[in-house]
Amino acid sequence: MLENYPMKYAQIEYERRFLLSKLPSDIDTTQKGRQIIDHYINGSHLRLRKMETAVSGTFQYKFCKKIEPADRSPLARIITNIYLTSQEYELFVHIPAVNLTKVRYTYYQKDVRYSIDVFDKHNLILCEVEKPSLEELNNLPLPDFAIEEVTHNKQYTGYFLAQGA
Repeated sequence: MLENYPMKYAQIEYERRFLLSKLPSDIDTTQKGRQIIDHYINGSHLRLRKMETAVSGTFQYKFCKKIEPADRSPLARIITNIYLTSQEYELFVHIPAVNLTKVRYTYYQKDVRYSIDVFDKHNLILCEVEKPSLEELNNLPLPDFAIEEVTHNKQYTGYFLAQGA
């Protein structure tokens, strides 16, 4: 499938996800997390995202397509992002979709950058880590603040969570 997918504007994303029972004790929650609102467009692999920037409180808007090619590792996805203006976002936000809201914290442990997402509506905390290669990603151990890895469990994908919202 990958050879049939145009890669001119796409890139490979290598990512793992973990389930947490609580936020790491040393995470700085006094620093505001970024609110993210995702709209998973019905019948597609498209996601519309509104994300608050951490420092200024302004917003960033993205239109994204993620696919999991059959000829790649389950840890690899093809991702294409288009950055939008707020006016462009407003044009797309009315397309039928399932929605999901989360607060994201950036957390570092042992020089590894994690994105920790808190889904209050689901009483759930997930953690993601991305690396530039599959080899680097596979060499990461289970973080000591995580309960288990849920990368291969569709129940912990944004689209699945949005459907149950």
